[in-house]
Amino acid sequence: MSHSRFEELLGLLLDDRIAAAQLDELHQLVQSQPALLLELRTQLQLADLLSQYEDETRCEANFLSALETRRQATNDDGFVQRVMSAVQRESQTNHAKQIEKTTPSANRSLSPDMWKRLGLWAAVAASVVVGVWWWNGPQEQVAEVKAVIEPVDDGVAVITRTVGATWLEGQSFQVGDTLAPLTLHLAAGIVQLEFYSGASVILEGPAQFEIININKAVCQFGKVRAMVPPPAQGFVIMAPTVELVDLGTEFGLDVDTTGQTSVHVFTGRVEVYDADTNRAVASRRELLAGDGLTIDPQGQVQAMEVEDNAFMTASRMDGLEAAEHERQLQRWREMSDTIRRDLRVVAYYSFERHAEAERTLWSHAPNSGLEGAIVGCSWTPGRWPGKTALEFKRPSDRVRLHIAEELNSLTFAAWVRVDGLDRQFNTLMLTDGYDVGEPHWQIDRAGRLVLGVHHDERVQHNYTSAPIFDLKRLGQWVHLATVYNAIDRHAQHYLNGQLIHAESLKRPPPIRIGDAEIGNWG
Repeated sequence: MSHSRFEELLGLLLDDRIAAAQLDELHQLVQSQPALLLELRTQLQLADLLSQYEDETRCEANFLSALETRRQATNDDGFVQRVMSAVQRESQTNHAKQIEKTTPSANRSLSPDMWKRLGLWAAVAASVVVGVWWWNGPQEQVAEVKAVIEPVDDGVAVITRTVGATWLEGQSFQVGDTLAPLTLHLAAGIVQLEFYSGASVILEGPAQFEIININKAVCQFGKVRAMVPPPAQGFVIMAPTVELVDLGTEFGLDVDTTGQTSVHVFTGRVEVYDADTNRAVASRRELLAGDGLTIDPQGQVQAMEVEDNAFMTASRMDGLEAAEHERQLQRWREMSDTIRRDLRVVAYYSFERHAEAERTLWSHAPNSGLEGAIVGCSWTPGRWPGKTALEFKRPSDRVRLHIAEELNSLTFAAWVRVDGLDRQFNTLMLTDGYDVGEPHWQIDRAGRLVLGVHHDERVQHNYTSAPIFDLKRLGQWVHLATVYNAIDRHAQHYLNGQLIHAESLKRPPPIRIGDAEIGNWG
């Protein structure tokens, strides 16, 4: 009888049709029967979650406003008013505190105020007002509420291809780098940029090219070929003497160090204005496909023949890029042969696929018998065509290995491409256990390179770099290296050959690996 009455009263509550006397009756029912209190809490939470799907504007202010409207409509200064006050008090406190357990135990006595806070506030406010709540079923739990800061991409363009690029002014860029507004100082080589607007340019060095925003750039000197599809119409490139406004086309711009400028329109239409005139109509010229002109440093203009072959094209860059990759692969093979002959190398895995034993990761160090067993991982293209790599994607993916040596000094090194950091610690190489001297080499969720070492029974220490991986570096190949030297008592982290962190070792024991895994941890 009591459960059917409970369901009736619950339906009235969820439909906002419950009277004050019925609310008191519902209160009495759930206070005397903890199972009904749990069901009430669950139903209120589910109802609120459904309302969030229905209303994308749900937020703290709207929630409080709705409660105020309900209070005024029902003229009930008891239940709803106290709930609203409780929510307002909680929302004004530090949101990083812990929420109390929200599922009461069967023998716990609840006051009227307590059931209101646990029944409605915890089920509704924890998911709406506070904004963070992980629901894993009806078991008791403690959830820590933390502010979630969404990563922001401040870039306006991305480097998509390079051939023989060298940089000045201390700059160093590679394929995949996202570029915020800045000036590129290209000493030599070729770089392709794709702007977020959809326009792309091929820049030939030497060049000085300033990126202003997703729709605008300035070529101080250098040679540029711009491809502007219809969605990017209006893309602007400025030079010392002219401003080019592209209307959906392909054109070339060549600016020498004296300011002499030539414009070549290959397809479509371009508007050309004198520099620093704010696009004055009197200075406007319209160039169509096949039109070209030169502008000297004093602004004098002459017509000229279009020279398409004088500018790099995407198809020609394909061939140059393939040749560059082959040279890089050959250099890597030469270096790999050098490593294989180095007697100091404990284990060396080149991650080359062998058709006759493709589930074995071969070790090429002078020491033998250190092959790894591949579990789950898939072979995938590596840094260049013709080079392979292993992809660690699923929880099952790993390479099992055993290294029995005990070492006072050890360097970990690997080429790694990180596509995401979805775990608190993302494994590079970890021992099965964490006994004294056993290392854990990994990347944490903040994108930092970490070497954890169990020094003795009392000390476990993580040697941690500054963040390396962020939105701009995801998907790029980088070289990571970490040095552990128990003799000189230091730990060091390197990124692409550059020292990024150094720290004194604390009571350093020798390194012991034994059974371990690459890419995962059982």
